[in-house]
Amino acid sequence: MKKVLRVLAICIIGIHAAYGQVFPETFTSSVCSNCAPSGYSIVSGEPAISNIVGYPGVWWGFGVPDPPSKNEVLFPNTNGVFVSLKSIGNQSAKVSVVSGGFVPGFQYTLKYYVLSSKEQSTHYGTSATLRVATTDQFPAIIATKVTTFDASNIHQWLLQELTFTATNTQLEFTLYGACNAGTGYVNFDIYSRPFACKIPGGQVKFIRDSEVTPFSCATENLYENVQLPIPTGTQVIWKTNPSVSWGTLTTQQAPQASPLPSGQYYYAFLKGENISYECYNTEVSSAAFSFNTAETQAALKSNTAAINCVDQSSFNLKSQEAQSQYEVRWFNNDSHVGPMVANPTQVPIGSYYAFYYNPTGNCYSTNKALLTSAFSVTAATICCNNPNNPASQIALSGSSINVACPMQTADLMSFLPQPLSLPPNTVVEWFTSPDHTTGKVDNPSAVTTGTYYVFAHDLTYGCYNTNLSTSFINVTTPCAAAELSPTLEIDGLNFNEGAERDFIVNIFETAGFGTNGNVSFRIGKIGAFDITYPTSSGISNVSGGVNNSNGNWSFSENADFITVSSNMVLPANSQSTIGFKITRKADKPAGVTQNLTTVIVTDSGGEKNSYNNVVVMAVSTN
Repeated sequence: MKKVLRVLAICIIGIHAAYGQVFPETFTSSVCSNCAPSGYSIVSGEPAISNIVGYPGVWWGFGVPDPPSKNEVLFPNTNGVFVSLKSIGNQSAKVSVVSGGFVPGFQYTLKYYVLSSKEQSTHYGTSATLRVATTDQFPAIIATKVTTFDASNIHQWLLQELTFTATNTQLEFTLYGACNAGTGYVNFDIYSRPFACKIPGGQVKFIRDSEVTPFSCATENLYENVQLPIPTGTQVIWKTNPSVSWGTLTTQQAPQASPLPSGQYYYAFLKGENISYECYNTEVSSAAFSFNTAETQAALKSNTAAINCVDQSSFNLKSQEAQSQYEVRWFNNDSHVGPMVANPTQVPIGSYYAFYYNPTGNCYSTNKALLTSAFSVTAATICCNNPNNPASQIALSGSSINVACPMQTADLMSFLPQPLSLPPNTVVEWFTSPDHTTGKVDNPSAVTTGTYYVFAHDLTYGCYNTNLSTSFINVTTPCAAAELSPTLEIDGLNFNEGAERDFIVNIFETAGFGTNGNVSFRIGKIGAFDITYPTSSGISNVSGGVNNSNGNWSFSENADFITVSSNMVLPANSQSTIGFKITRKADKPAGVTQNLTTVIVTDSGGEKNSYNNVVVMAVSTN
């Protein structure tokens, strides 16, 4: 049992030490006469310690209520005693006490209670005075509070406040009363923590009063925002409410304060340092510091770049980051899910998203990147194509065409998508081989029967959109064949007696196809003229001299026609000239006109159309 009581006593002493008896209370002694509370000195008269009944030799004529200190939670006045000072006129019993721990320049408010009482045969005290002075040999009065009693406030404890500015670390407090007529009593009840202290200088001032961070995990050292210097003997404390009674952030919390919701603030106070009672610069702080988050997108210089995949196979994303104090991390998705881009200085074609990152708190400035924080690395050339990707092929609007007669060719270009977007200096080319190694088509707008494969060709770097094209057109042109057309040329159509002239027959291929098989044409024999020909090539005397190719043709005759047949294929879009000589017969009279007719034999050289196979020229005798 003794051990338990000893522990209890230690705990009580510990609590009392923690809170500190910062001012000598008025209830430390038992009821007594001609005495003063512990720590107080008798200045004059016969002060006493009394209770609601009185003290030895003095009995209150009317009931006196318990002193307010009896109801204190910590260290209450359990005996319900108080200081009683008897006054005869202006001659009053006085007591004084010296209290220390004050900070010169700080403003203090002392709260205490006074009560006027009387014996059955005496009067009430008319005033109670509390005076604050220095402790010098010749003390200077700093402040005085005089409470006047009247019929309305006797027999009740009156709360009083005395505000003063400390000039020394130690001050003397003197208590006394007065009675205007005869004898009366005044009483004081002072608790051990009576001070409300105020530090001068007003509100805490800031270097800046707000900070916005993009990170919900960021912290702020609140102390670094305070404008220095602060008054000597003070420290800055922080609360999340402007009331001084609100909880205080610890010295570990304030340097690592978290962002608050919009409209909430951290409030700064000045507090007395190394003093045994609480002292602040204000009861309500207007020194509010705002620390909020604002979701922020990573800023970029641009949002797209193209590489040619020849001398530039990757791109440096870091080069597109706008100057910022924050670390930037890159992802290939807009929600920073999964691993980040390992090496943003060398990335291939693709879409990437930038985020600001806080490495201390491991959080990002936003959970979703917008297009302003997105970056696309695109292909500047078809050299970047993946040859195995079907998307690298040129999509055609069809894969086959049967050309209806009389049309003889197909236009491959009409099968291309419209519009077809190609990089600069890139053209469409067609081949008859799927790997673009052979059979390049010179005129894809006019092709005949065959299979044609389409490619995109970069003329700068030489690459193709794919190594093996699966985009092709099967063309069938049943009417595709050589188109032959004859002409006749001669320097004169009228012949005198005995006259002879050279003339030529021109055979033109106009459809763009080489002939298939021999080409034959016939010249009709006419009665007034003889027609002859050389069998070897030479020069025909037409239009000043024209080379003929008679050596490439064979000649035969019957009674009606001269038939001429080619010994070789006539190439597409070619011309062949055959020379003849026409002579007026000697026995033919003047005035005879006959038609010199040349006809290309039907189906000659694989020709399909014969509508332009005849040419006629009239010759006459003079």
